[in-house]
Amino acid sequence: ARGKRNEVCAINSPDFWDPNGSDAVVTVYSAEQLRDIGDISPFKVGYADFSKATKLQRIKAGDASPIYSNPNMTELYVGNNKLLQILDVRNCPNLKATVNLSACSGLEEAYFDGTAVTGIQLPNGGSLRKLHLPATITNLEVLNHASLTEVEIAGYDNLKTIRVENSPLVPTHEIITKIPEGSRVRLLGIDWTV
Repeated sequence: ARGKRNEVCAINSPDFWDPNGSDAVVTVYSAEQLRDIGDISPFKVGYADFSKATKLQRIKAGDASPIYSNPNMTELYVGNNKLLQILDVRNCPNLKATVNLSACSGLEEAYFDGTAVTGIQLPNGGSLRKLHLPATITNLEVLNHASLTEVEIAGYDNLKTIRVENSPLVPTHEIITKIPEGSRVRLLGIDWTV
């Protein structure tokens, strides 16, 4: 299928596509102009590299449904996408590595529930409003995110390092009372009443 500027283009899955995950390969050419690729979670993507799609505003490669699971996804790259606003890779249990979002300064929502990621590299400052993290997270660094209104972390047993600066709505008091003893903590710009 060939798309036209500023027009939504629907591309149907080929007849031979196996929803249970065969060796299907999906390649998008001229990706640098795409704003949205729609919901690709039904494809159960294994390797996702969006680093060349520098105008993408939304990536939905996972789903919040309790019956959804994508065991295929093991790698995710978003590159230097300053326009990316929403990243959803929920329920991809084999996504384990640290995900680098440090150049995604326009990021507003990031959903990693049900993954096994150990770290997320967030941009220093920006528009982040919602952040959902799994219990496998070992390092949490949130710098200058005053717009955060929703932070959900599935568990704190693996969290060894926490650094929160000028991000007042991160539940730092709850986090430091639940992280393992001996963890490294650096908190700046918080206001507690205890």
